Amino acid sequence: MEENVGRGRHGKPSNANASARRELAANRPAKRGRSKQQGPIPARGTHDAEAGGSRTRTRSRLGQAQNAAEDDDFDADQFLNQDAEAVLIWDAEPDDHEVLKRTLRCQASGKKVINIVKPPRSERWFWDPIEASGLEPLTRVNFSVLDYGVIWAFVERWHPETSTFHLPLGELGITLDDVQCLLHLPIQGKFLNHTKMSRGEGADMTTNQTSAERAIAENKPAHVVRLYRERSVRAFMLHLVCCTIFSNKSSYYADVVYLQYFQDLSCVHEWNWGAAALVHLQHYLDHGSAVSTTQMAGYMSFLQGWIIAHFPRLSVWVEAPRYTANMPLNSKVVPGQGHKDAAGYRSSLDNIQTYDCVFSPYDAHRQVRPLINACWFSGWLRCGKLKAKHLPERVLRQFQHVQGIPRNPSMSATPGMNLCEIDRVFTEELELRMIDEEMRGRPVTSPWDTEPGYMSWFYRVSHPVMRPVEAPESPPRPPNLEVLIEAAEARNDPNLMQVCRSVKVEVERAVRDGEAVEGTPIHGTLQRILNLLNPILAYRRIKRGKGTRYHTRG
Repeated sequence: MEENVGRGRHGKPSNANASARRELAANRPAKRGRSKQQGPIPARGTHDAEAGGSRTRTRSRLGQAQNAAEDDDFDADQFLNQDAEAVLIWDAEPDDHEVLKRTLRCQASGKKVINIVKPPRSERWFWDPIEASGLEPLTRVNFSVLDYGVIWAFVERWHPETSTFHLPLGELGITLDDVQCLLHLPIQGKFLNHTKMSRGEGADMTTNQTSAERAIAENKPAHVVRLYRERSVRAFMLHLVCCTIFSNKSSYYADVVYLQYFQDLSCVHEWNWGAAALVHLQHYLDHGSAVSTTQMAGYMSFLQGWIIAHFPRLSVWVEAPRYTANMPLNSKVVPGQGHKDAAGYRSSLDNIQTYDCVFSPYDAHRQVRPLINACWFSGWLRCGKLKAKHLPERVLRQFQHVQGIPRNPSMSATPGMNLCEIDRVFTEELELRMIDEEMRGRPVTSPWDTEPGYMSWFYRVSHPVMRPVEAPESPPRPPNLEVLIEAAEARNDPNLMQVCRSVKVEVERAVRDGEAVEGTPIHGTLQRILNLLNPILAYRRIKRGKGTRYHTRG
């Protein structure tokens, strides 16, 4: 069953589910009634417990597996074959355009922040509260052009169970450290916890800049001018966060609920805006990774900046001419249009090599944004009613530590934890929930270093290659093999077959020259060594005699 359930796209019928259908029908879930929960829920498939659900997560309709389990009229045959929705990307035929050529439209509002008319920096009544809020960097880190193809190629590799991208190199994720370095948003403080707010209440708290200027021109009292100015600042802050952190699938809708965080402009900095940005982006990544999704939202400039930072050779970009070292790293680059079709990027990621990835791109930025304790927090983050996993133990190479086989995600982010408990854990138990020195392991020698067995485990529990390698020549070595060979070459490891031959020659000489008398224990030991070596060397001669040679470098 595991081989036939996985990441899928709408496409043609498949007969590969016969055994899965029988297994699923035999284990028909108990009747539990229909769920009253609204909105889509990312589906989970059967999976290896070690992987936290990463091997066979189904990319069928949003909530399909969960709804099936809760439906009184559940039918296994209909579940597995309805409209052939479980076509796997890696099983699709090259001409299956309905599966391979689907595109994801990204709703990006960052350009609105760039284009909106802002007061000059000399107007301190406007900029002082914005800079004090910690949100001022959001005016600098947005892109007017996005590469939708490369974004789509990463979205389809996102796994909600582990909150990471699954690539041939292993897992990579978006962490709080990425947030603080790329955006310079605060990643400490209280999680956002808003309640409903009416439009009338929101209108009372805001006004436009023109009203403030009119009050000054009409010689209104100072307290009236100050009131209009504060309302103008709140309106800009609402526009700023709704076009960036809380960007949704609407081009024109802004939720006034976030105004409650700007009611007291002196307290805006107390909220954890970095966690809010990460939670909202992961929320849309969870939904975007499902087959039925055709539109992506969330902070797209942030996601594009993360891709450029970690994979600078993958897409088109140039350095921003006015960047300085103390600015957020997202403002350092200007991405190009790229390709709207994800197929080319999908192939590039399938063939990616270790030197194509910058696991830790922030070394030169540490004097501006040091690695603080919050970056090592492992557990739930939240914003309002949304929550997301933050699991740095799965991406230790991004923190310059050797990656080992990680623990199950549920050990860090306890399933079913309520929102109040999530708040309490982050504020009161941060140091207890950090990845400590022992769990971090040893520092890397090479940026891609992994513990023995990690890559074989990862390829067993996941499916990091989306499409077969299509090339007229022999394919390049897989990244995990490339890592092992490069590490061996760096260590100047000896040729093992040559070592075996040398040992065999030396043992035979010792027996022949009578250094070990027949019948003594040492003679028996030498004879057993010869018996172990002879089959290995004989197999090597037979294999070479067949004349089949493979190119190991592309």
